[in-house]
Amino acid sequence: MTPDVFLMLAVTVGVAAFIQGTVGMGFALVVAPVCGLIAPGLLPVALLILMLPLNIFVTWRERGHLDMSGAGWITLGRTVGALLGI
Repeated sequence: MTPDVFLMLAVTVGVAAFIQGTVGMGFALVVAPVCGLIAPGLLPVALLILMLPLNIFVTWRERGHLDMSGAGWITLGRTVGALLGI
């Protein structure tokens, strides 16, 4: 990957993280198309890895407002679905 491509993706990720952090959605909507045009070989793994720190930060920031019961059910469903998908 050339430095120009890396810089363009880094700026895109920064802008997308800002949008996700303020609005609550948009990271993948911004990063995926740009990454798909510039470096399609990075999708979807890079997108999923880049989302982890952002989601951890937002979860920590909003920890007082989390619905732990709902999050538990969602986690159970995602785990079962992932195992069935494999």
